[in-house]
Amino acid sequence: MSDMKSTINFGYLIFLSVVAALGGFLFGYDTAVISGTIAQVTQLFQLDTLQQGWYVGCALIGSIVGVLFAGILSDKLGRKMTMIISHYPEQIAQMIAQKVGRGATFLWAEGSYTHNHKKIVLCACNNKELYIIRKNVLLIDPEAFVVIMDSNEVLGEGFIEPGVVN
Repeated sequence: MSDMKSTINFGYLIFLSVVAALGGFLFGYDTAVISGTIAQVTQLFQLDTLQQGWYVGCALIGSIVGVLFAGILSDKLGRKMTMIISHYPEQIAQMIAQKVGRGATFLWAEGSYTHNHKKIVLCACNNKELYIIRKNVLLIDPEAFVVIMDSNEVLGEGFIEPGVVN
């Protein structure tokens, strides 16, 4: 039996449930709208039953393709910033360089309560790299304090420059 304790974040669980239910509702609504147009479209384009099925199925196929591309774009273009406070900042920075090929920056910080000086590891990465970093940080230091933030833009080597707007 494991010594790890399990905690459930009910707020997050409810949030995920509401999002899933809303997605199902919207997809059902979309299907109902398409189903309501079958008679008119069939008459207008003189569709047979196979073509009617294709007409209705295109919404589902379009949703699958859209989600697939959205996931790929999110992995490629989604940017995160992570700050890691650990007793092993050097090993964590080395792991980031080796496992995901990213550099890291050390920031010096002082605890407000203990006044202990610490190195913070700061790293900009994409969503896929974040998963690797988070998993490996906990292997190096299970007590590490990890902060993950969304980042609107990351400019510099290794990141796509979005272009300049005049």
